[in-house]
Amino acid sequence: MKAPSISNIVRDEKRNITINVMAYRKLSERELVQSVRYFRSTKQGRRLKKNSTYTIMSIIGA
Repeated sequence: MKAPSISNIVRDEKRNITINVMAYRKLSERELVQSVRYFRSTKQGRRLKKNSTYTIMSIIGA
């Protein structure tokens, strides 16, 4: 199966954090929030560092 190629970017201007959600299609805002919430519930998403960029792979739209 091919890797997701569409980039959906979410930014937190206050803490200068960028989250790049890779998916198979352009995601709605609800789907983006769902993907970020799931990432934040995992071990690596619990403590996001300031001034950093994270990439999430999503299966939405596969």
